[in-house]
Formats: sequence, structure tokens, C-alpha cells
Amino acid sequence: MILTYFKKRVPLITITLVAIMLALHTQAVDVKGMVAKHMDAIRLKKQSTMNFKLITADNEMVFLDEVSAYLKDQSAPVRYEVYALAQAAGKRSSSNKTKIKSTDIVSIGLLDTIGQNTKFCSRSLTSFPKSVFSKLSAQNVQNAFGNKYADMATLVKLVAFLEVKDAKVELLKQKALFAGNVKMLWNYNQALARLGDKTSAQELLASFKAQRVNDDVLEILGPGMIFSHDKSCVKALIDILNDDAANCVSPNPDSDARIACGYRVMEMLAPYINDFPLKLHVSGDIDTKDYPSALKTAREWFKKKGDAYDFNNELY
Repeated sequence: MILTYFKKRVPLITITLVAIMLALHTQAVDVKGMVAKHMDAIRLKKQSTMNFKLITADNEMVFLDEVSAYLKDQSAPVRYEVYALAQAAGKRSSSNKTKIKSTDIVSIGLLDTIGQNTKFCSRSLTSFPKSVFSKLSAQNVQNAFGNKYADMATLVKLVAFLEVKDAKVELLKQKALFAGNVKMLWNYNQALARLGDKTSAQELLASFKAQRVNDDVLEILGPGMIFSHDKSCVKALIDILNDDAANCVSPNPDSDARIACGYRVMEMLAPYINDFPLKLHVSGDIDTKDYPSALKTAREWFKKKGDAYDFNNELY
């Protein structure tokens, strides 16, 4: 009876498998055609009709394969689109495998011969967690130092973020070449401080303390202090968190009142400190209905913790 059952079922099973294989093949062809049409539109400077919603968890790896076929295209805008599509696919995916493939593709763009492309790629890579960078992407980051079109301001921080082998020694050599270049020294000091160079951390701290605290200073220099992962630099921000001086502008556009800059600082620190008691809403604001209470919570947490807190090394 059982044997008879399976004999009867085999043709149906075979037909089903063939149907699935054909569906998968059709799906791959559709993705390939969609990408080809999109790239043709980019090449001809026409409006693309590609529907990104058609890229799902089932075909996103196929999509990245098709996109990467254009990595060596002669058209700079087409290559830019390769990097942009790979970055977008990686960011929207919940799969680490997809994210790793995305960073691999984007990291290749660090070696592009167009400055606009290399800048886009270096800055795009900063939005990915450290764990999705493969040996290939880390190697591409390192190799990009030999590219005269590289976005050095971001690149020096990327090698520190990824803790590329011998990065500290190489960055110290390069830093010496930028004496007098305030912007580049600021970037090198961030990177070297992240790699544990105390002299660079102190230079970073001195540059920050030379400024009068306000919204602009926190917006422009604050992220660098956090990136350093140096606790003496972050303490300067915690001091501002604990200060009631109203040196910052209210986020309410209808109000001229000034507020303590600590509100800004607690939002800046929240994603980068492990086990921080406050979380960010998708809007980028602290997820709370009572900001004074939230600020009090942040102050009490740091008072209790002292220096005994850890940074989130997964974030750039």
C-alpha cells in the first residue's frame, strides 16, 4: 500500500519540483532584467522605473549578484548606482549574510577613480555594524589608502573602527604629514584615540575644551568625542550633561527659551553606551514623555557608574 502510494505521488512531486525550479529561474531572470533596465536608464540619464519593493528576503542575494556585475562599468554614474543599491539593500535587510555581501560591494567602491564615488562609499560604510565587515571589506578599506581619490577624512576613522592590523602605527606616520591642517588632525586624533593613543586623545580633548559649548559645537565636534571611545573625552560630554547652564536652543521652533545642553548630550550618548538607561525613538529623540526626568535618570546613571561603563563597539 505504501509503495503504491509513493508510486502514484512521484509524478506529482516531480511536477511540483520542476514548477518550483522554473519559478526560481523566472525570479532570477526578472531581477536581472529589472537591474539591466535600471542601469540603462542611469546610463542614459533617464528616469528609472525600478520598484525596489520587489526586492525581498527571497531574492536580495540574487539582486546583489546582478548589481555587482556592473562594478567594472565604464560609466561613473552606473558604478555609483551599484554602490548605492548595494548599500540600500544591506540597510533594509535583516540578514547578516546580505549585509556582509553589501559591505563587500560598497568597500570595492573605495578603490574607485571618481572622488564622488569613493566619498559615498566610505560614508555609507559607517552606517553598518562592525560585525558585517568581512576580511575582504576590511582589506579594501586598508588598500584604499593608496587611492589618491579616497575620502581620507572618513577613511582614517574607518580603519580605526575596524581595528585594521597595524593601523595605529600607520596613522601616526600619516598624522605627522598633516601638521597645521586642523580638520585632518581632528580626524586623525579621533581615529588614534579610538586605537588607544593617549596623546591624540588629549589633543582631541584640548580642541573641544577650547570651544564655547553650544548647539553647533556639540553637533560638529560632539560625535568625534564619542567616536574616540576615550573616557577622558567622553567625560567632557558628561560634564555638560550634568551642567544646568542654558547654552542650547530649545527644539521647539515657537520658543525662544534656551535649555541645558545636557538634553542634547544624552541623545548623542544613548546609542553608543552599553546598557544606557535611555533609548532613542526612531525619530532620533530620546524615547520619553518627560525630558527633565530622563535627564535626571542619565545623570544618576553616570554618577553611579563612574568610568565603569562600556562602549558599543559595533557602531562607528
